[in-house]
Amino acid sequence: MRLVSEFLGAVASFQAAAQHHDEDAVQRQLTQLRHQFGQASDEELDIAAGLLSDVLPDLRDGRDAVVAVLIGACVERGAGAAGCAEPILAAAQRATEGAADFLTRWPSGWEYPRQTGETPPPSMFEQLGEPDDPLVRAAGIGWWTLPLWQSAVAAVLSSKDVRKAFLPNDEFFWNAREVAIATGVGTYLAQALAVLDDQKLVVIHRPTLEGFEFQMSGVADNFQLHTLLEERLVTPGHLPGTPPSPLAVEACLASSPDAPYEYDGTGSFNLVAPDGSWIWNEAWPVDIPVVGGGRLLILDPPPYERSWHAARAFIGMPAALSLERRISEDGVKRLMAFVSPPQELFPTSDAEPSAHNKRHWWHRREARQAEPTEH
Repeated sequence: MRLVSEFLGAVASFQAAAQHHDEDAVQRQLTQLRHQFGQASDEELDIAAGLLSDVLPDLRDGRDAVVAVLIGACVERGAGAAGCAEPILAAAQRATEGAADFLTRWPSGWEYPRQTGETPPPSMFEQLGEPDDPLVRAAGIGWWTLPLWQSAVAAVLSSKDVRKAFLPNDEFFWNAREVAIATGVGTYLAQALAVLDDQKLVVIHRPTLEGFEFQMSGVADNFQLHTLLEERLVTPGHLPGTPPSPLAVEACLASSPDAPYEYDGTGSFNLVAPDGSWIWNEAWPVDIPVVGGGRLLILDPPPYERSWHAARAFIGMPAALSLERRISEDGVKRLMAFVSPPQELFPTSDAEPSAHNKRHWWHRREARQAEPTEH
């Protein structure tokens, strides 16, 4: 118990140093917190998460991101996400806005600096403008700390209650996604912000004109969605295809703390948007277009054999996909009036898509999508 008491003492000392902007003491106590974190109890981490969240707005020059990682680790150990979410998301949004500004300031054609270490080199700020300009500092710090914010944001957004309270946040999402599109940095931050909850999903199997209405929550990518659609539609015999293994379904639902993380899948469908464009498994459910108050997804036969080894995008985020009802024949006919024939992307039916084609959705702002391994 003595070490745990020292940990909470370090938290209190860190709070005081942050509130008084004593930078030397902040760094000393932060080092102490990191050293003792692994030996603190879950109960103490729950207390620490709230205390550290309270001082997050008082931290400067990227230390808020470092502390947010600690808070996120507390949440992953069971600390309440609700009390930590608002300061983390607000600070992460400011950092993402800074990162977006960084892209406009960075010299065109230059390679983006890699975020190695906690402190950016002074030379980076010199390329952005006047180093003492607060906007230049915010742009540089936002870019440099963006990878750190991913884990903290994902930790608090693993809670459905938090997502329902703070999402959607379109400005935050699009800034994060535009940075990810341009640089590849912050993809999982954007993906966490894109997760949908209590969302109506209408699925029509084009070969049979069978229609189904689902309610979807916590599904982070379309590998996960594809697998769960197979479990809900193929396993009970509603549609033809290859049913997923129980292990794959357990991994995708994450309904228990000891659920497997990685899984193998086989594609039974080609996921298609109403306009005929393909929706890749690497994409996200938010990329499925909205038609008539719900997201409308068309299932076509797979044009080639697909299998994948994937992992749940967010370890602590449970998912749900519940089949609410079958859609009537007339209902399917009405919806099919909005549906175009599928687009042919490849010259032969067994041609593999190129990496460029599989990621064409990155460049479509009206769509939204990321990446395990399909083969």
